[in-house]
Amino acid sequence: MYFSPLTSTTYYVAGFNIREESIDEDEQKEAETNKTKRFVPSQTIDVYEFDEDEDVADVGNKEIWGALQPYIPKIKQIVKDNRNKEGFAKYYPDDPDREPHLDWIFFRKYSPEDERNSLKHHHDTNMNTVNIELSNDYEGGGLFYIKPLASTREIDKKYEDMNYEWVDTIKRENTTELSFPELHAGDAIFYNYTVEHGVAPVESGKRYSMAFFFDMDNPEVEDDLDSDDSDDDNGSEDNEDEDEFAFDVKLKNELPDQEVDIVLVLKMTNEEIWKKVFDNVKVNETTIYNAYEGDSLKVLKSGTDEVVQELDISSEQGLYTISLNDSAHTEL
Repeated sequence: MYFSPLTSTTYYVAGFNIREESIDEDEQKEAETNKTKRFVPSQTIDVYEFDEDEDVADVGNKEIWGALQPYIPKIKQIVKDNRNKEGFAKYYPDDPDREPHLDWIFFRKYSPEDERNSLKHHHDTNMNTVNIELSNDYEGGGLFYIKPLASTREIDKKYEDMNYEWVDTIKRENTTELSFPELHAGDAIFYNYTVEHGVAPVESGKRYSMAFFFDMDNPEVEDDLDSDDSDDDNGSEDNEDEDEFAFDVKLKNELPDQEVDIVLVLKMTNEEIWKKVFDNVKVNETTIYNAYEGDSLKVLKSGTDEVVQELDISSEQGLYTISLNDSAHTEL
């Protein structure tokens, strides 16, 4: 068990600058209000990133960037040869044959030994992506696609509500709905922003991949984002609806001479994650916890992993006391 980091951290592995961050940025934001959301960092090496607003490029790792130089023209040609020419001309009518614009290169790592071992299904916001497999020494899991329905050529809407509880159960097996491309170290795969994909959990070993994002000035996605921003400007009522299931409970520390920390327990497939919600709650202090039905809390001796009480939160109970007799008083 471990505490989920609330900020990105940086460390070094084999001479490379490895950054821990959340791949699921939107879900990380939602985690503040919806405590069932997964809050787990990824391990990444950002090699190159182009800032469109500032019109400047940032080389995050000069060694890897230098080693990639002979191959980048070939990778760009893969994109140009395989992209949907009719669709590309539709979105870029002023320059329908323009060269692919490289915006981002990054490495990612997945392993059952690490916190991050899967990635929820999603589609990229850039126009085209080249994904290169870098390892053979892992079993199970890996990159998968969700196949569109034959009738509509769109992804079944049922997947919109599926989260990590579903993703973490996926085994490496091609089905009528999921496809696992057969990739070996050095193989490259190309797809565009319409492809719904994710990473199923690796069962053993370590999986490394390197992604090249091209044409992040994707008009299709930018139009969607502009529409979302417009909805947000007028959507305060919708935001209130999202929190309609939240409620407040009181947590009172009645332990003699003992400050406590309180953590929210997130139970994943093979692990238990603790997210700290209160630090150093003093004796006789009462805190207000914004809860969801069924939240599981653990009370720890402050500054330690020693559990002194476990609390299962219900909207039918308004006050929980932390005490030696492990009882909880009710205030309706």
